[in-house]
Amino acid sequence: MKGSDPLRFSVKLFLREPIALDAEVIVKIFHRWIQGNLLESDLLLDVADYTHVHEGPGIMLICDGTYYSLDEGDGRIGLVYSVKRDRPEGIELGLQIRNALLAVLHAACQLESEPELLGRLRFSCDELLFKFINGPVRLTEEQTFQLQTTTKRTVDSLFSGATKGVRRLLHNSRLLTLDFRLEGAPPLTVIDSDVVENSTIQEKVSC
Repeated sequence: MKGSDPLRFSVKLFLREPIALDAEVIVKIFHRWIQGNLLESDLLLDVADYTHVHEGPGIMLICDGTYYSLDEGDGRIGLVYSVKRDRPEGIELGLQIRNALLAVLHAACQLESEPELLGRLRFSCDELLFKFINGPVRLTEEQTFQLQTTTKRTVDSLFSGATKGVRRLLHNSRLLTLDFRLEGAPPLTVIDSDVVENSTIQEKVSC
């Protein structure tokens, strides 16, 4: 862990409308992604099916140091991108959050375009759920404020200041949840790997 930053974090993009997922189809799609290396930002390794767990992680696409998950937590299905490792040397937390946002948006767009899903899987950019986990170390009020400030600045830089409100929850002084509500956010789009630092989602091509 670098300084006072959390050990790991995740971001979740929710479905527009709840649907019953076909686990067999999703597993097949994720395996095809692995075979074709379709997510260039991550080394894709394996698929795990936890749909038998009530409101659990659902179907996971395991990567080297990260994972994607069609998560069912709190009864709300969404796509999670989770960072499991410390930040690389010289990479600021804001940039790592930004990269995670780009990764989950790109993967969600890929899922929406999968023909087996018949266009039924649609994601919304009206809400983003971040979770920061600090392991055995307690988060101070100053640290939680800094995390919220950094995350909001990163979200606003990508969504052109669309943040309407942020709900902050601190669980057991080690897990910080930031629930961002966005207003006027554009439809889900792909941001190319060569996006410049100041580009916004609105400037990219819609799925």
